[in-house]
Amino acid sequence: MRITQRILVALFASILTLGVAAEQQGVFKFTDADISKILEAYRAATGLDLVVASNIEKATGKVSLESKGQTSASEAARLIERALLDQAGVIITRLDNKRASVTYNDALGLSVSQDSAELRKLRDQLTNLLLRYTDEHPAVKKVRLQIAELEQKQKGE
Repeated sequence: MRITQRILVALFASILTLGVAAEQQGVFKFTDADISKILEAYRAATGLDLVVASNIEKATGKVSLESKGQTSASEAARLIERALLDQAGVIITRLDNKRASVTYNDALGLSVSQDSAELRKLRDQLTNLLLRYTDEHPAVKKVRLQIAELEQKQKGE
């Protein structure tokens, strides 16, 4: 347990150094952060060596992510993986217990209007739900459906 706390402290210290707000121990917040900054935090949380594909430079999106309350390193890693995938099309695949592959998939069809206040609010809500529940929880499914509907609506406009 002490090791996990030390990893979290190191993670949050690095986030502060990078200019991303850390509110208290176990809590992190990224607002429109560059993918490189998110990957640095992921590396700190997991201790994995990241094998980053050359096409990652094509991923130009910004990532917003926030945890509320204490978050373990494994939870933080899972939330970062999900946020990178959903918001930037960046995929992290664990290769073994020491390395992970980082790639960009431009065919994922990300929403162009990620700056929508309503969409951002739903994504923040989803992030908070994922801190407490799995992907199969009804509340998580409901918010994911709301996000999908809003993204579909915005694509049609």
